[in-house]
Amino acid sequence: MEADASRTSPNRSDNSTPVQYGWYLVKTYWHWPVLVGVLTYMVFQFWPPILDLDPPGTTAPTFVHETIDGDVFDTADHADKVMVVNVWATWCPPCRVELPGFVDLQEEWSGRVQFVGLATDQQGMRVIKPFAEEQGLNYPQIASGALAARHFPGEAIPRTYVIDQNGDIRYTHTGFLPKSTLRRILQRLA
Repeated sequence: MEADASRTSPNRSDNSTPVQYGWYLVKTYWHWPVLVGVLTYMVFQFWPPILDLDPPGTTAPTFVHETIDGDVFDTADHADKVMVVNVWATWCPPCRVELPGFVDLQEEWSGRVQFVGLATDQQGMRVIKPFAEEQGLNYPQIASGALAARHFPGEAIPRTYVIDQNGDIRYTHTGFLPKSTLRRILQRLA
């Protein structure tokens, strides 16, 4: 019985090219990266990291600004709620992934938590409003990169700030923020 030629390993002593050898490695060992990815996902789902809230004392900025719907959003109107401020952009892949979770949490925590989005797209409302409607964003959106830069400065997006009922920033996160993590923070503050 002859050995299957497709299963034999090209080695560096035969005339295989680096690309052929690379494909051999991918086809032979593809399951290891997948297994590591699944295990990492499971660890973070079942044993989430410890969340440390910042101590009270860092007062959040207050602002009044027009939303993309023409309403006026005033942080003072929501002083009795936990507020989640998310700095994002339509072109940002991690933003697109986390927004549906924010929509769910706004609905789940309605009355106790108020989300607000600060969209930084340079094209402004022309791209933000259709995107927000398409995504079903159920909380106020403000199209102002200048407002975000002035009150919640930083280079990376998304950036998320959780503000308690006393107006103190209690949690800051840069990058994708999973819904499950944010829910745990809200459970501690709301």
